[in-house]
Amino acid sequence: MVNEFRTHLARADAPTPSVEAILHAVIPDKYVDHTHADAVVAITNTRDGLARIRQAYGETVVVIPYVMPGFDLSRACAQRLKAEMGPKTLGVILMNHGVFS
Repeated sequence: MVNEFRTHLARADAPTPSVEAILHAVIPDKYVDHTHADAVVAITNTRDGLARIRQAYGETVVVIPYVMPGFDLSRACAQRLKAEMGPKTLGVILMNHGVFS
């Protein structure tokens, strides 16, 4: 996938796009902010991280179980967002990874 990204750049000297670029495209909003917020990652990386995230954010986030970054993560997010995203959704929490808002 990284090679495919490189072969489709408009400028040959441009930085290599992240393999998470596809994930930004599956979120149906004009602007997408992706962070690896220390506070959230510290919570998601605990044994009871899912319960703690639900306690803090309730149903305002779609929670994605850990998937190695890349195409599989993008596919998992697309499926979960389609099934779970609603009018009150503020963001996505990727367990052991970060936040999309």
